[in-house]
Amino acid sequence: MLDFKTILWAVLIALIVGLLSAFFLFSLDFVTQLRDEHHWFIFALPFAGFLWGLLYLRLGNEGSSGNEVFIHAYEDSAVKVSWRMAPLVFLGTLISHVFGASAGREGAAVQMGGSVAAQLARFYPCSLAEKRLLLLMGIGAGFAAVFGTPLAGFVFAFEFFWTKENLSQAAIPVFLASFLAHFVCLFCGVHHTVFPAIVLPDLSFGVVFKVMIAGVIFGLTARLYITVSKYFTQRLAYVQSLPLRLMLAGFIMAILVWYFKAYEYIGLGIPGIIHAFEEPQAFYVFAIKIFFTALTLSAGFKGGEVTPLFFIGASVGSALVWIIPLPLTFLAALGLVAVFAGAANTPLACICLGAELFGANILIYAAIVCICAFLSSALVNFHRNFH
Repeated sequence: MLDFKTILWAVLIALIVGLLSAFFLFSLDFVTQLRDEHHWFIFALPFAGFLWGLLYLRLGNEGSSGNEVFIHAYEDSAVKVSWRMAPLVFLGTLISHVFGASAGREGAAVQMGGSVAAQLARFYPCSLAEKRLLLLMGIGAGFAAVFGTPLAGFVFAFEFFWTKENLSQAAIPVFLASFLAHFVCLFCGVHHTVFPAIVLPDLSFGVVFKVMIAGVIFGLTARLYITVSKYFTQRLAYVQSLPLRLMLAGFIMAILVWYFKAYEYIGLGIPGIIHAFEEPQAFYVFAIKIFFTALTLSAGFKGGEVTPLFFIGASVGSALVWIIPLPLTFLAALGLVAVFAGAANTPLACICLGAELFGANILIYAAIVCICAFLSSALVNFHRNFH
């Protein structure tokens, strides 16, 4: 039942997470601009990774399991989330970006949101059901604030935990926390990425069929990213020392980025995403981003994978214009949300994301492409596990 305490929690979480997210986004813009002005920073990536690994081990590695710690905390009331997680992931993400690792930002925002909620549950006596509600609000608020998509943040929170428990009771406070965190972020002066106007084709059977084909391709792309990430994780596991593992991965990335002048593939890659909407991309562009992102996150650098997945998806969609006769901006937009849906298993949140980023008119196409991407990625995984 919705009561004053629950509303107070939602407002408090939204305020704290919104302010933290705004500060985080401003900091991220600053270090990104600094890196873009000094390309030589990439040569410091191996050493920054090594020092960060030492610091992380020194201060405690509660956040090393990433989002999984929140799933464990959601399922077990005895699992505690350390207060150190938020500042560690904040600092680690900035280090990743200033020195040129290929990472996102939502990982930090979601984990900071979840960490804030977990601390409330830790210091304020509450039941497991109340703790779960707090975590849902924190995750939703973090996602909503960092992307400027409150509805997607609201849905993402429930898909993140794959929960149906007390959905009717949790919906309103999670919705409130997500939207308030978004508006707090806007009030602080945050400007989210503005995408080019989307050219929508007329709805017909032929267009729907082409969108379904594109969705399957996006799902296979998502599965490729997951496969490459697992491969790097397995290979890098031979280097058991976190500082040395980060140093090795940083050295590989620094050499490749410098040799091939691949500076557009590091960091968030926002210019590359916008470029995908402006002109058709080559078919190898998305593969390069997959390589750098998988190597970055598998080694242990902090950040996230959603914005890189946006880059990958938009690049694949942009390249598909050569073989699928649909508008360039339309395919790039569908790819941006669909690859994320296939990789993160969050099709409903991605459908909402598409509508919030590109307008409500794309909703039916976003639903088709995200569901197709999700199913094709899941079926490939099922087939592989079955055999």
